Amino acid sequence: MAKVKVQTYNQLKRFIVDDLSKIEGVKDTRTLMVVSTFKERGELRFDPNAEVKENGK
Repeated sequence: MAKVKVQTYNQLKRFIVDDLSKIEGVKDTRTLMVVSTFKERGELRFDPNAEVKENGK
């Protein structure tokens, strides 16, 4: 399993096509996208006091 952070879908596509697919032994991939990270390595990654916006409001 690999965890990769990219800014755009195109960067993700380029990583999979240009880098990951060329590694010997890699025959297929599954991609999961994370939209927001609230906690990583035991550390909170968001402001719990921030107002949550719903439906773009």
